[in-house]
Amino acid sequence: MLIFEVLDEGRTGMISARNFRQFLHLAHRLKHAKGSPASFLNETSLSQQTEVMLDQAQSEIRKVIEQFNLDGDRMLSPIEFYEIIAAFYK
Repeated sequence: MLIFEVLDEGRTGMISARNFRQFLHLAHRLKHAKGSPASFLNETSLSQQTEVMLDQAQSEIRKVIEQFNLDGDRMLSPIEFYEIIAAFYK
């Protein structure tokens, strides 16, 4: 449940493609900070190339959400999220 909670930034009980994109943005910043907290905190902007990459990832994530979304709300409940995880390991 911890992964779901990390992605559910607004604590709504649901995960959107936007939540995934924000998570990927943070992961990208962490990767490029190279262990420097100051670098992570100071560098909040992204290059145009990174923005494009994140937009493409968000588009792909939307497709996955559509595939596993049972109630048609374009968001993932915890059950729907774990169905994705289970499908990955099948």
